[in-house]
Amino acid sequence: MMHVRRGRLGLAIIEETVRGRIGWDDAAEGRLPLVTIDGQEFSWNELGHALMCFEGWQFKLEVADRSDEV
Repeated sequence: MMHVRRGRLGLAIIEETVRGRIGWDDAAEGRLPLVTIDGQEFSWNELGHALMCFEGWQFKLEVADRSDEV
């Protein structure tokens, strides 16, 4: 199942759930994370921009060990 897609306006979240991995962003010199979703890398700013379509919604951020199935 795909969680995101790139459109002409940037990253778009397909449904209400996004699963991925948090990594190091060399471009941000470690000040911001890089996220990998559906095998693609996105900056923290790209993910934040995609979340703006959910302005006013609530959210739950859950972090799991990489060995856990999410």
